Amino acid sequence: MVSIPSIRRSPFRFALLATLVASIFTAQSSSLNAAGVARAITISPTPAQLSGTAFVGEGPDAGAQFTASGGVAPYTFSVVAGALPPGINLASNGAFTGTVTATGVFTWTVRARDAVNATADVVYSITAVNPIVLTPTVISLRAAVPITVTFSASGGAGGPYSVSRIGGSGVPGMSFQPNTGVFTGTPRFPGPYTLTIRVTDGQGNSDDFDLQGTVLASAVTVTPLSLGLTVGTPVNQTFTAIDGTAPYTFVRVGASPLPAGLSLSAAGVLSGTPTTVGPINFGLQVTDANNVATQFVVNGQVAAASVPTMGTWMFIAFAGLLLMLGMRQLMASRRLGA
Repeated sequence: MVSIPSIRRSPFRFALLATLVASIFTAQSSSLNAAGVARAITISPTPAQLSGTAFVGEGPDAGAQFTASGGVAPYTFSVVAGALPPGINLASNGAFTGTVTATGVFTWTVRARDAVNATADVVYSITAVNPIVLTPTVISLRAAVPITVTFSASGGAGGPYSVSRIGGSGVPGMSFQPNTGVFTGTPRFPGPYTLTIRVTDGQGNSDDFDLQGTVLASAVTVTPLSLGLTVGTPVNQTFTAIDGTAPYTFVRVGASPLPAGLSLSAAGVLSGTPTTVGPINFGLQVTDANNVATQFVVNGQVAAASVPTMGTWMFIAFAGLLLMLGMRQLMASRRLGA
C-alpha cells in the first residue's frame, strides 16, 4: 500500500507511475510481428502497484495514467471484466480519474489493445473502506499548564486502532506515548507547533493527519514589570512569580543588559545602585520547578538624581537661620535663669 498526496495521506495510491514497471504481465496475441513472433504487451501499473486499500472520498493522483509497451502504438484501454470502484473511471486513452464513493471489494480486468489488435489483460483488486477519522483535530495548549490529550479513531476497517506521532515540530515539554494516542506533559514555551499523527486500523490500513496550532502564553505572571529608579539611590527590588510551580529561578535574557550598577539574583532580587541615566528594557526569564520557562520584558526609566533649585537653597538657608536664632534664644534663656 502506498500513499495518495493529500491532507490525509492514505495507504492507497492508484499507483500510476507511467515509467515504472515492477513486474511483467503479458498476453499472447494472434497477431505476429515482422519476424513472425507473437507480440508481448506489458501494462503499467502492475497489480502490485495498484492494490491494497482505498478510502472513500479519495482517488487516483492528478494525471494518473495507464500505459502499455511492447506492442504497436497507439494503445487503447478498457475494462473487460469485473467493475472499477464506484466513482472511478478509465478512459480509452488510459486516463485514470475519479473519487471512490462506496465501500467494498472491487476486482476488474484492464485490456490494452495496440494498433494491430494485439491485446494483453491484467486483473486488479482494491478494497474500499470508509475514511479513518481522528479526534480531536484541534487542541488548546498553554505554556506552563499541564495537560493530557487522548486521541481516538474510528472508521477504516475498524479497530483496534494504533495512534502515534510520526512527524511535525512537536511541543517542547510534551510527549506522545507510542500507539496509545496519549499526548501528555507541560508545554514549556508559547509559539506555533505542528504534529503529524498516523492512525492504523485493525486491518493495517493507515492514514496520516497534519495538526497545527499555537501554544498560548503562559498563565504565569511576574510583578513588577515596570520600574522607576534613580541614579545614586540603592535598589532592592524583588520580582514575584504567580502561578506555575514554586520554587522559581530568575535570569536576565536577551541582548539588553540590566541597568548599570545593578545585578539580578537567581531568587529574583534586583539590587545595587544605578549609576547611569537611561531607559530600562531587559528580558526576564522565569523557570519553575517543572522546568517550564516563561519570558517577560521589564521596562521603565533610570532618572537623574534631583538637584536642589535656588528656591530650595533659599529655604534651606532660611531654615538654618531660624535654627541659629532659636539656639541663641535658648542659650540666652538659660543664662538668665542661671
